[in-house]
Amino acid sequence: MTESRRVVTVDGEGTIYLADEPCPTPGRGEVAIDVKASLITPGSGATPVANRRSDPDPDREHRKRGYQAAGRIRDLGPDVDIFEVGDRVACMGSGYAFHADVDVVPQHLVVPLPDGVSYAEGAANHLAATGLHAVRRGAVSVGEFVTVVGLGLVGQLTGQLAGIAGGRVAGVDLLDGRVRTARSVGFDLAVSADEDAVDTVRSFTDDRGIDCGVIAFGGEGTAAFEQLLEMTKTAPDGHRYGRIVIVGGAHVAADYPTALGNMDVRAASRPGPGYHDSDWERGMSYPTSYRGDIEWTTRRNLLESVRLIDEGRLDVESLITHRFDLEDASAGYDVLIDDPNEALGVVFEP
Repeated sequence: MTESRRVVTVDGEGTIYLADEPCPTPGRGEVAIDVKASLITPGSGATPVANRRSDPDPDREHRKRGYQAAGRIRDLGPDVDIFEVGDRVACMGSGYAFHADVDVVPQHLVVPLPDGVSYAEGAANHLAATGLHAVRRGAVSVGEFVTVVGLGLVGQLTGQLAGIAGGRVAGVDLLDGRVRTARSVGFDLAVSADEDAVDTVRSFTDDRGIDCGVIAFGGEGTAAFEQLLEMTKTAPDGHRYGRIVIVGGAHVAADYPTALGNMDVRAASRPGPGYHDSDWERGMSYPTSYRGDIEWTTRRNLLESVRLIDEGRLDVESLITHRFDLEDASAGYDVLIDDPNEALGVVFEP
């Protein structure tokens, strides 16, 4: 095995560099992967780096970056019997699936990658599963109207998956480039947030109002939340009803209960149950008798996301706007930070 690996790292001032470090050995329930592609996104990928650049501190801890990748298995740790060396796989996990040339990842955060899915497409597995979990939490069904606010990579994937579930999907974003992308990947409607989005979406629903809204961005989300409330259905008693799912790391302030009527406000945490349970990640199973969300673990959501990509129903390729060699990772972060209207999914290839 290679004695060392290269890992994309950010220093306290937001400078991106490749760090050389000893190549880790897979432990119990872990696999080592030769990375062929990893994917970085505007929000959870570039924003922390941008924040360091705007508030530099040379004494701040250097941090390795990345949380989703794809490649080939090069080594197996003890108690791994679901993979073989040489298997094509997608993998995920903060602290595991770095932008690197070798990653070591717990086996339940790794899924087979069909031959028809490129490594670059497979590298979107974490955020695709996150979008799928958000659609499950929103309980989207055939014919329902859904609005996704925030058309970064999570929002784009969530909107497509809501459509696959049978929803009629509108997307809203401040950036025209992301609005155009949403139209190109199958959203029924995509509008700029600085247009009269509420009236446009309500017209799209024939003034019925939406059944489900999704906030798919981080930061201050109160204005988007209030906008979604105006889009939702109104009962004869004047109360709003429907569902709002928060999948981005947003802060929302709301008065309960009267201002919300009878709305269901739901969190969609990460890609599903199991993630950050170290025993589950390394091979423990959850009881199959449980129903509901726990039945759809992170691994099941990953498997389903990859299947939908393989079938051509979930379009990841159209969301990839830039590709860089791993050595040029700094340029990948720069384009996401400096040109968010044009950059969306950025792939690193070791």
